[in-house]
Amino acid sequence: MIAHQVGMKMSQMVGELVGRARLSYEKLYDILAVRLVKVRDIAELFAFDPDPRHVWRDKRKRKSPIEAGIPP
Repeated sequence: MIAHQVGMKMSQMVGELVGRARLSYEKLYDILAVRLVKVRDIAELFAFDPDPRHVWRDKRKRKSPIEAGIPP
């Protein structure tokens, strides 16, 4: 529960930098989970500053179900 709350706060801060539409929550939470395992004190946690390029969403390579003609 605590990790989820920390993740939500981090996503809010990173979302302001990257833009919420481009932010990949899954990538951010993966990076944060590794960080939480390595952190030794609370000050190190707040020094967390991921590179925005590592938390962007990837472009979709396949068509959406609507574009592919799959009925809803």
